[in-house]
Amino acid sequence: MKKIISIILSAVIVMGLFSACGKNKPVQDASYTFTVPTDPTGSRSWTVSYDKSGVVSHKITMRDDGENTDVVFSGEKHGTARATVYRTIPGSTISEADDVYVIELDVDRKGAVSLSSPQYGEYEMNCGNAISGAKWNIEYDEEKLHCSSRNKMFESEGDGMQSYDTVYTFTGRHTGAAHVHVTTYLSWCDITNEIRDEWLYVDGEYRVTTLRMTEFESFRLEEQGTMAVKNVYEAVSTDDGVRLSRFDTYISGDSDEEERINETVTDGDETVYRTLAGLLNECDTESWDGFSGSDPRVLDGSSFTFEAKLKDGKRIYASGSNAFPDGYRTFENGLYSCMKANKSTD
Repeated sequence: MKKIISIILSAVIVMGLFSACGKNKPVQDASYTFTVPTDPTGSRSWTVSYDKSGVVSHKITMRDDGENTDVVFSGEKHGTARATVYRTIPGSTISEADDVYVIELDVDRKGAVSLSSPQYGEYEMNCGNAISGAKWNIEYDEEKLHCSSRNKMFESEGDGMQSYDTVYTFTGRHTGAAHVHVTTYLSWCDITNEIRDEWLYVDGEYRVTTLRMTEFESFRLEEQGTMAVKNVYEAVSTDDGVRLSRFDTYISGDSDEEERINETVTDGDETVYRTLAGLLNECDTESWDGFSGSDPRVLDGSSFTFEAKLKDGKRIYASGSNAFPDGYRTFENGLYSCMKANKSTD
């Protein structure tokens, strides 16, 4: 009996050792590396933020080649996390970034990290199969969009032969409207065939969709804090696009004439107009009409007034004191980003 007990105890000890070894054994290829270009000037650096803490951690390292930077994500617990990787001047916010990637990461129960598929906010453009001898040519707004391509294999009906479509995948780099033009080119006969011509829109969450616009003739947004000064954005459509202004104006009962202080003006083209019209649509500003909110519990806060005239003749008016309609902050941030992204004159 003692001998049997001894054998059983020995077996338990050996199994425990193997179990311990298994727990301490590192997971192979558990981390996920996201590679981004290094700023050659060295004035900007990459920053990472998460929408859910505790799912992943990260480490940023520059490669020996000096041209690329690796963001290595490690799993902390099972789940999904959205990470924003953006390059900007140290200490600045994402709204001031000059490049943005938004990715979703999956962490399995063993702690292995992988990139979610499909990618966050992606827009796929299937351009079919180019005819024999043709070359693809794609033009897109590289300031607004990241683009990758792949061949999607399939079997042709009838003959069973394998063929493929070329699929372009776009993710958001900066907010606003972006033009995409795809053609095939036959060099031997100098013929260009247009395949796709589309306008896309990158929203405030960096998702890419087909552009939908609320076309306008003009709009004006005023916001006032505790000081006797209004911060104003004003946009007026022009034959070539839009004129967007940002200025301050003091409240004075002595004169009806508005004095504009610290004014910055952007004479934007069609892309800038479409960006603003897309922003109006994204924030559903038409639903703001008639909004009149207030929060008397807030003693020191801010108030706003929004007026717009749309191209279909509809007028929008909304106002509030420490109360704002849905999408207001997204709209305000979008106006700021639009001013920043385009050349301006004082």
